[in-house]
Amino acid sequence: MTFIFLLSAWFVYTLIADGLSAQMMGFEQEPAEGWAYWRWFFLKRSMWSLLGTAGFFLMIGALIAWGWVAAIRDFRRK
Repeated sequence: MTFIFLLSAWFVYTLIADGLSAQMMGFEQEPAEGWAYWRWFFLKRSMWSLLGTAGFFLMIGALIAWGWVAAIRDFRRK
């Protein structure tokens, strides 16, 4: 389960990074405002969906971590 979570978290990070890069590829030359401005613009525009995705994965990650902690405590008691 932990491996699946880490693999899916890596996939989501790659997906977000590739999506931002694809939006930036629309420029044939450096934009007047600079790359940092437009990268932040696209990031702000999709912030709620990114936060929702990150929140979901943090919740799943917290459940997995809690499961590991509970398993270790149970193992130590026996």
